[in-house]
Formats: sequence, structure tokens, C-alpha cells
Amino acid sequence: MQGQLVTEMPEHHEVWVLQFREGRYDPKTQTALTKESICQVQRKGRIVTVFSAPQILVRFREQEMVMEGGVTVVGKLARLKVQLPQLTWDWGQGRLTGLGPVRLEGEVVTGTAEGIEGDTTLQQLHLRRPRLRWHRRPADSSGGEENP
Repeated sequence: MQGQLVTEMPEHHEVWVLQFREGRYDPKTQTALTKESICQVQRKGRIVTVFSAPQILVRFREQEMVMEGGVTVVGKLARLKVQLPQLTWDWGQGRLTGLGPVRLEGEVVTGTAEGIEGDTTLQQLHLRRPRLRWHRRPADSSGGEENP
């Protein structure tokens, strides 16, 4: 069954829309399992983050999503794209926790890490064992700088 799930979080001024190709809801456990899913997070009417994953498990009681199978996250405000095998989003707290090798691509930085924790928008991140390359600014002729 193809579908869409919309959840409003008034305390965060947030709405998230989860679109999926297949989905199943279990009312007993209050969980939804979706396949081929994309989730857009909006704050005050603007898209701030987009998640996509082959499989997303939504746990409504715990207010969290567990994304697996190769996750891509695009932080619009941070202008950053993150790819990793698995990600858990605690939408009640606005926190992300990712496991496995992480690839980052952004306007200011690219690199890899072994794990990630941060906020929903990717503006505040903690990377485990980061290896980053900072890009030069257009007016800067000194080149990029690597941080092992």
C-alpha cells in the first residue's frame, strides 16, 4: 500500500511528512514499518531536513524513527548531505544518532566519520573519529585544509 503519514509537533513548530511505497501499521505496538521512504521535516512552513531510506520503522510511543539499509539525510539549513547505513531520529528530542561509516558532503566541508550524533537540522554535529576536508572560500587562494 502506497501512502503518506503526517505528524505535527506544535511544541517544536514542526511538521513531518513521511511518504512511502509500502507500509504497515501495527496498532497493538503503535509502530509503522515503511519501505522506500522519504521524510520531510518542516519548521514554520520551511523544509529543514529530508531523510530517505529503503526501510523506516516509526515507533510512535517512543517518538522515534529507525532508518536502515542506506540512509541519506539532507540538512537544508546546514547545506550538508550525510550518508550512512543506519540512523535513529528521536523527533521528540530533535536528536539524531547514526551508526557505521558516515560520508559528509557540504558547501564548507566533506569527509568521513565512524558515527554521528546531532540535531534534526544537522547544524550541530558530533562525529566519531572524523576525517574532514575543509573547502576554501572563493576569495581564499590558500586551498583546503585537512583535519585527520
